[in-house]
Amino acid sequence: MFLHVQFYMIQMWGAIAALATISPCFQSIRSDALTTPPFPYQKVFRTPFDPEPLHEFEKILPTTIGNDVWIGSNVQIKTGITIGNGAVIAAGAVVTKDVAPFTVVGGVPAKVIRQRFSKELVDQITEIAWWDYNVLGLEIDWQDPENAITEIKKHIQDGTLTRFKHRLFDMTNNDGKVIGTPIPTS
Repeated sequence: MFLHVQFYMIQMWGAIAALATISPCFQSIRSDALTTPPFPYQKVFRTPFDPEPLHEFEKILPTTIGNDVWIGSNVQIKTGITIGNGAVIAAGAVVTKDVAPFTVVGGVPAKVIRQRFSKELVDQITEIAWWDYNVLGLEIDWQDPENAITEIKKHIQDGTLTRFKHRLFDMTNNDGKVIGTPIPTS
C-alpha cells in the first residue's frame, strides 16, 4: 500500500476495515516514460528523501474521507476521490469516482447500491453535524435515526453536548509503529 498522509484527510467517527487502500496506482501513468511511478514528477516522500521533481505531470490529488464513513475490507480507493459524510463502501469495492454523502456503494468499479436515508433526514443530519460533538456516553437509540437526531438536537440546545476541538495530525510509520504528531494551527 502506498501511503503518504499529506494526501489524505480523514474526518471523525469513521471505520476503515483491514486491507483498505488509497492508492495512486489508479491515477494516470506515463506509459511512454522509462518509469511509471510518480517520483520523477512530484515529491512523494518526506525531505530529505525526496529530490525536487524533474518533470511536470499530473499530481497525486488529495483524497478526502468524510465523517461517519464505513469502508469495508479490501476496498481500493483512487487518489483524488472524495467520500462524503455517512457513506458506506462495501467490502472489495474499487472506488474510482466521488461517493455522495450517505450513499452505499459497492462493486468493481463501485456503483451506487442505495441511499442510506431520505433527503430530508440527510439534511437534518448534515445540519446538526453530530460528529462535531462529544456524543460518547449519551443514551441515544442510534438504530432509530429520526429519534436520535431529535435527542442530539435537545442536548445541543440545552448545552449538554460540547463541540470537539478539531486537530490535524501528521501520521508517520516508524519501523511499524504509527506515530501521530499534532500539526500546529494558525
